[in-house]
Amino acid sequence: GGPDDAFGHVSIVAGEGRVTLEVVFAFCAGENEAGMRLDHFVSAKLPAYSRSRIQSWVEEGRVRGNGEAKKASWKLRAGETVAVEPAELKPLRAFAEDI
Repeated sequence: GGPDDAFGHVSIVAGEGRVTLEVVFAFCAGENEAGMRLDHFVSAKLPAYSRSRIQSWVEEGRVRGNGEAKKASWKLRAGETVAVEPAELKPLRAFAEDI
């Protein structure tokens, strides 16, 4: 499980004069990560964030296992996907101006 098996995407949603930028980290659990707790897995994948911050994201439903919000103690199985939506990346709003 090196950085090669991590992938992320940035989606830009435009409508009603707003542009919302969403950043979602997505990871796939490898064989050697099976049995890890969800919060430990995410903190290992995203070492820039503190464990307490990641646990608060889990409580807020920002960390999803297989597309569903899970508890921090949820145990991963190999091949399962985890998506993380960091809380402090605020939506970017661009407003159209009258010329």
